[in-house]
Amino acid sequence: MWCVLGDFNSVRDIFERRGVGHNSSAGRSSEMVAFDAFLGDLELIDMPLSGRTFTSFHPNGMAMSRLDRVLISTSWSDMWGEPIVRVLERDVADHCPLVLRYSSLDWGPKPFRFNNFLLQSNEFKEAIKTAWGSQNLESWMGFILKERLKGLKVVIKESNAENFGLAEAKKKRLIKRIGDLDLKSEVLGLEDGEIKI
Repeated sequence: MWCVLGDFNSVRDIFERRGVGHNSSAGRSSEMVAFDAFLGDLELIDMPLSGRTFTSFHPNGMAMSRLDRVLISTSWSDMWGEPIVRVLERDVADHCPLVLRYSSLDWGPKPFRFNNFLLQSNEFKEAIKTAWGSQNLESWMGFILKERLKGLKVVIKESNAENFGLAEAKKKRLIKRIGDLDLKSEVLGLEDGEIKI
């Protein structure tokens, strides 16, 4: 039973690549045929993507490919069904993240995360120390840790908004702009001025 996700650095068909030096009138390259045969030999199903056609974008804004894939075996499909593979917007990376999703499965709460750059702020460190020390809880250790992290989440959000709110808003605008340009490049191509942004 297999589920393989990742950047395979290869395409299966000429339609999975645009703006790269392959002559589409020549048909499928030997690399494409070999990769397709490899997947066939392993009896892997290449799951279709939702949201985008391409997953990798060259910095020149003209070349794009579908290099990232989710491959499942028939036994995986029999056991779990077929997932939805959503292509998310990329930020400064050249690849878009993929999300493998089964709508009927609940994987539990979201993980605890924060931006590492906050650790460089003395105000942030003090706010964390104060918040952690002010929580007096009695129960089993797993519960105490969970509740302390929940309390820190509030402090982290407030500190982030207070000290870095403008940076976060700018980051979101830039990520949105990159996403808009990626979508435009998939359909229409980009103009010279848009490539240099």
